[in-house]
Amino acid sequence: MMSEQVERRESMAMMPFDVPSEWNELGKAGNALTHIFKAIMVRGVDYGVLPGGNKPSCYKPGAELLSKYFNIRDEISEKTCERQLTGENPYVSYTIRVSGFNGRGEKISDGEGYCSSLDPKYMKSMITQMDKMRQKGDKVSMINMVAWIDNTILKMAIKRAYVDMILRATGASRIFTQDAEDMYDVIDGEVPPDIENSHRSQPAGNAGQKSSGSEEREMSAKQRDRIMEGLEGKMKKYGPLFVEYYGQKEPLFNAKVKLKDGKFVLNPTTVPEANTILQNVIWLDSEADADFQAWLKKRKAVLTA
Repeated sequence: MMSEQVERRESMAMMPFDVPSEWNELGKAGNALTHIFKAIMVRGVDYGVLPGGNKPSCYKPGAELLSKYFNIRDEISEKTCERQLTGENPYVSYTIRVSGFNGRGEKISDGEGYCSSLDPKYMKSMITQMDKMRQKGDKVSMINMVAWIDNTILKMAIKRAYVDMILRATGASRIFTQDAEDMYDVIDGEVPPDIENSHRSQPAGNAGQKSSGSEEREMSAKQRDRIMEGLEGKMKKYGPLFVEYYGQKEPLFNAKVKLKDGKFVLNPTTVPEANTILQNVIWLDSEADADFQAWLKKRKAVLTA
């Protein structure tokens, strides 16, 4: 059953942006979105419920999951940068437009994202970093700090545009918002912790201590099931050679996944580590991975020689 689900996911990757035919019994795309939200997405990884929000906030991994299920290809269609590195108030800002395309190459949606170093949370980060460097004797100015944070501002603008595009393309705005996430300090596109549930990741007796967030939280049962069913599906399709290939390509996969006596063993894995394995190995369309297919052909030839 699990392997069948994985094969269905891989076949879906080749479909245009339509509700999969086997989901017709759900009636409407809205029902399909609800199914994905309730049965597939992981709270604290794909989305979070943040204080003061009426809707769950969609994180970038959640948007990426939706794009895989609905086969949406993204492309940065416009990028505008305003940068001033002189005067008393240097700054950099980016406005990004991301376009989404279906399996037939037709544009189905646009999303826009804006980010500026003048945002209070980035100003705070720059001032804090500048103070630390000055305490070490470094001669730095706010101009240096703007240059330091430039790439972060660009990444955040792209992320905002991407999530906006996915929510528009899939109609998932009925379930999610993305604005609540931006109330918190998010540097280099990191996903904020699910604050409402952060206490649940603490060991007994540490209720009074601050949660360490998803970085140290062990993966959820749903993540483990996703990985294990994905491994079974790929094992059925490609045999143990896929473990050899992706073990070389993705070090984290090699460290966490072991194949012993024909059975998979998953070592202790954190939430972000599990998500990386899912994104880079399990949900990767191996049929469309030209490098893997070429390696697989050569490897089989060697083994059968």
